[in-house]
Amino acid sequence: MAGKAKPTIMIVVAVLAVTFAVVQIKRIRRKPVMPDEVASEPIVRIDEKTLELIALPLKEWLKLGSREGKYKNPRTGEYTICEIHICNNCQMPIPSPVIPPEGGPEATEKAFSGLVCPRCGKKVSVWGSTPSDEALRLYNEALERMRGKKATSP
Repeated sequence: MAGKAKPTIMIVVAVLAVTFAVVQIKRIRRKPVMPDEVASEPIVRIDEKTLELIALPLKEWLKLGSREGKYKNPRTGEYTICEIHICNNCQMPIPSPVIPPEGGPEATEKAFSGLVCPRCGKKVSVWGSTPSDEALRLYNEALERMRGKKATSP
């Protein structure tokens, strides 16, 4: 009888080990869930061709997808949407150059070297500036369009 108990215990231990391994693999493969507060947070970006500010919830930007650091424009389907940088000369929003995440400060400096503001035509500093009242108005209008409200002047 004692001899028969040993294989049974080993089978039970093996089944438990396999079950544990399957549960761990499923846990690792599970995609992280983004909280609704984060997913619905409005993000304003700028089209590099038209300089139009476009606001969408984060989840919508993620659905549109990005390529080479630029997001797809929801109206044109082109990858022309960039992060916003504020020109240190005219204090208006302009497209930020794409900076590789692994590049560090040197890549940032290189991306901004020679960058000229498409609005005022002057060289842009990597440090940016405080937005002008007009820039803030454009930003707020983009948010209001996203929320379906009529934009109003300040």
